[in-house]
Amino acid sequence: MDTLKIKTKKMDFLKRFDKENLQSVSLKDGLVDRPEANTDKLQIMKRISKMYQKLKADDQSVNELYKPGGEWDHYIAERQFFYNDLLEGNYEEAHAILANFWRNILGPIVKEYAKYEQIMNNETEFIDRFVERVSKNFIVWDELVKADIKELRVPDIGNQWGLQINGELVVPKATRYHTHAQQVKNLTTDIDSPVFAEIGGGYCGMANYMLRDIPNLTYVDFDLPETLVIGAYYIMSAYPEKKILLYGEYDDISKVNINDYDAIFLANFELPNFASNSVDVFYNSFSLSEMPKATSSEYISQIEKICRKYFLHNNMDRKGVINRGFERTPASEYTIDPKVFKNIYRQFDVFHGHDGDYKEFLYEKIKH
Repeated sequence: MDTLKIKTKKMDFLKRFDKENLQSVSLKDGLVDRPEANTDKLQIMKRISKMYQKLKADDQSVNELYKPGGEWDHYIAERQFFYNDLLEGNYEEAHAILANFWRNILGPIVKEYAKYEQIMNNETEFIDRFVERVSKNFIVWDELVKADIKELRVPDIGNQWGLQINGELVVPKATRYHTHAQQVKNLTTDIDSPVFAEIGGGYCGMANYMLRDIPNLTYVDFDLPETLVIGAYYIMSAYPEKKILLYGEYDDISKVNINDYDAIFLANFELPNFASNSVDVFYNSFSLSEMPKATSSEYISQIEKICRKYFLHNNMDRKGVINRGFERTPASEYTIDPKVFKNIYRQFDVFHGHDGDYKEFLYEKIKH
């Protein structure tokens, strides 16, 4: 890393911010290696591999709407050799990938404004955008949350990287994840043991902050099998003391006492089997717009059934956006039943709405 030469232009926007908020910014320091501690992950890998094997055996007979489509179909195909290691129980090989997932083929799951390889290849356009916008998001976070920057710290899992600001590492999306975690905390202050569910938790960056900061929380992640293994690895490694349930470690999810667990990792196709009115806050960020419209409509119908309090989501809200040959569904076109949810607000996304493409929506369940 010491030989890496990064040339970034001086961002004019930095001049507009209070120097007390943004004293120093260093991309080079943000890219130094942060390897995981040399701890035994064999039992974690065995559980994750067994979960993935069960997921792939069961998803052969599920509704087509719950199978990867759109952009995700391509993403999975590009990384098939890693998933084959999980299927075959090659624990050491699979762990080697997960222990460095921030910087290898799984890296796009942490992407914000630039991929790791784009920065390492010294692609100035992406470097400039990453430094500028992560810095700007930090300023926004600092003004909104009014917390010590140390609150943005993340566990040493997966060899994380980011932008070093004021001497602290700020990883991609940290400001967003922390802010929304605090938002969920505020929405559930009157609930003794809140249940939070997310469709598409990714590597579980937001789950990390919620499990750390919200007492008695149960976090539920509904995701594609290939993504679920990354999120489960991250949380199981970061919180070995937590009680965690994986897909396949039960007979019937509808009979599981959700509050017995700190975190539950489930296949997306378990949504129809989940108990009605059992989740206090349902959340999605970005992925609903990346799905075919029929799939997102199916997910939303399940959210309407399962959610008992709030539905919060941030998604692209612009027509005509095509990625890898698939057109994204604007958030304003989601089929949300006004008899089930009332819209509390719709606003430009604070952190990812620089060009007005992304919006944040909060809905409240209507009691009948």
